[in-house]
Formats: sequence, structure tokens, C-alpha cells
Amino acid sequence: MLFGIGLVLFELNPEEPAFQIRVRAQRYLPDMFYVNEFAERIYQIMPAMFNQLFG
Repeated sequence: MLFGIGLVLFELNPEEPAFQIRVRAQRYLPDMFYVNEFAERIYQIMPAMFNQLFG
């Protein structure tokens, strides 16, 4: 909830694909401090993937 990301749980039944919305996503611009922090974490863990995505 801190980052405004929603959470949806799905049943693994193809005939009846039920779902529950546990937390609704928020509609606001993210705090750039956290955006930069997560971008740095991604770069530290997978620099090649980061460069491919954001190069």
C-alpha cells in the first residue's frame, strides 16, 4: 500500500478463473525517491537487464 501497488489473488482453476482484489492500486504519481531507490536495486542485481529495459 505504501507504493500504491494493488494486489489481486487468482484461483488456479481454468474453468472458473475467480479472483479477489485484496488491495486496490492507487492513482497518483510515485515518489521519485522510491523510484530511484528501486531502479538502483535493479541495476545492482541485474545490470544487463536494467540496461536492456532503460538503456
